[in-house]
Amino acid sequence: MIPRPLLDEVDAVVPTGVTHIGFVATDLRGNFLVTEPRNHPYGTSATLSKIKVQPGDRPSTTLTRCLKEHIGTAVESVYPIPMTWVTPNSIGFYFAGMLEGESSNPHHALHWLPYERAEERIKSSQNAVSRSRDLAILAAASKMCLCPYRRVLLMVKELHAMGFERMRTVPYRHPLAWRCPVVPKAWTYADHGGLMGEFSDSFARSLGLGELRLTYSSGESQQPFQWDSSAFLTPQDLAQRFVRDKPELVAAGWGPDPVYVQWYEEALRLTEPYGVWYAFGEGLNETDHLYVERCSASRVPLPPPGNLDRGHAGTFLDKQEEKPTDDD
Repeated sequence: MIPRPLLDEVDAVVPTGVTHIGFVATDLRGNFLVTEPRNHPYGTSATLSKIKVQPGDRPSTTLTRCLKEHIGTAVESVYPIPMTWVTPNSIGFYFAGMLEGESSNPHHALHWLPYERAEERIKSSQNAVSRSRDLAILAAASKMCLCPYRRVLLMVKELHAMGFERMRTVPYRHPLAWRCPVVPKAWTYADHGGLMGEFSDSFARSLGLGELRLTYSSGESQQPFQWDSSAFLTPQDLAQRFVRDKPELVAAGWGPDPVYVQWYEEALRLTEPYGVWYAFGEGLNETDHLYVERCSASRVPLPPPGNLDRGHAGTFLDKQEEKPTDDD
């Protein structure tokens, strides 16, 4: 139910003394899952899924049980809502994330609702204590990006805010994953700003850069760029770590590029809340726009031009010099 690499991270983030663990579910359209308990116990007619911690259970075990019994499907992402919620009958800690499939719950009626209607539904509950708690939890979850792929796009927006406006994304669709290189403007093509020239690994090694790992893959989910302890980092946290981890790369992206920044913010707006874009994929050639998925938009305009001529072919240290033989 929970991606295995996240189990230890879930256990580490839940405070001691918590009696209940809950989950706020969302879908690609940004709707939230509100549950309606049968017979409305204690006057609660609308709430968010939670379950009691059993003695000896790890937090990840309790969260998995909550997903199985109250949500009914696996999740694509899991992010903590960083606050403990205390009521007269419970001390709760909640996570939020996206679902992979259809939800089902034999004990509660489920309602997928946009934020405003979910808020209205919870406000109608007659239990003042749970109502106040659930409204606060819903509001907190609504301000979080719950899509791992989208967090990488938002990371680059944060890089722009830090002054690295010449850092760009050049995503493409691999048959098994969405991949998103994060590179300086100088690496992107002058005739198509959504594409980049290949950067030779041998060239990187010759400069002492080692393995750059400049590409995020959706297969990495909440461990972008194969970073340790990164599952719950916010886009701001990711940007700061990217700068620390790849200083040579971001140094090349320092400086103003207001035209690209404006385009980038518009691309994010067009693909709200959880969409992504890419320039090509299997059976999809480059064209006069970017492809999109996971959103209602049909396309995104091409980004502003980069700096690289497609005819450029760097050869510096890419070819090994021929060693003289004994016959020379």
